[in-house]
Amino acid sequence: MSKTYVGDVGTIIIVDIGESVSAATYTALKVRKPGADTEYIWSGEVYNTNYVKYTTVDGDFSIAGQYHVQPHIITSTWDGLGETITLTVFDPFE
Repeated sequence: MSKTYVGDVGTIIIVDIGESVSAATYTALKVRKPGADTEYIWSGEVYNTNYVKYTTVDGDFSIAGQYHVQPHIITSTWDGLGETITLTVFDPFE
């Protein structure tokens, strides 16, 4: 699938961190939905050493628009954020 739609469940999101996060003790994606100030936390997992992977569940893509997604990584020596990406979610039939 090339587009993501409101209500999609099981969509895999993979974010390239640009360096190894295999020693991470915490991996998550901080998410801001369109038009909202609320921050959601989607628990991620390390994938192929340099990536954070998350699979969407019911309610994640609740409205159409631009979702801002920023990885949050914690290791024994570092606690920080990665680059923010933008993910477009479409209404059905768009």
